[in-house]
Amino acid sequence: MMAAPALDALPATHPWAGRLDGIEQLACADLFRAAPPGVARRCGAVVAEVDGALLMRTEALPGERMFNRAMGLGAPGADLARQLAEVRSFFRGAPHIVSLDGAAPASAARDAARAGYVPDYPWDKFARGAEEPPAAATDLAVREAG
Repeated sequence: MMAAPALDALPATHPWAGRLDGIEQLACADLFRAAPPGVARRCGAVVAEVDGALLMRTEALPGERMFNRAMGLGAPGADLARQLAEVRSFFRGAPHIVSLDGAAPASAARDAARAGYVPDYPWDKFARGAEEPPAAATDLAVREAG
């Protein structure tokens, strides 16, 4: 029996969440599109977009979360039901995860759950300003190992 498809994480609340998701989504699209055609064919690497969401599948790496993923679902103004239907068609039953857009409304997680996606391993992003980080106090010492 195949496990239920995974829902990557609930929508983030950080004010940069949507921007960080968008940057990650663009980088992943570039990664797939930069693959030489012969390599992409051998790996079964396919990328598509649906209503602002990015879909990535790599048949040579079944179950690998980084390369079998739909990103940016449920962004404001997107048709999440249509996106989820396209995701199902794109992955053709292969294991995959979906990541909701950082600006997706709270209802998107409920809608994804109704479509059979279950919360799973969260995909964290870390952000901070460009200022110098605070000094860290520690009694740890770094020494060369013998």
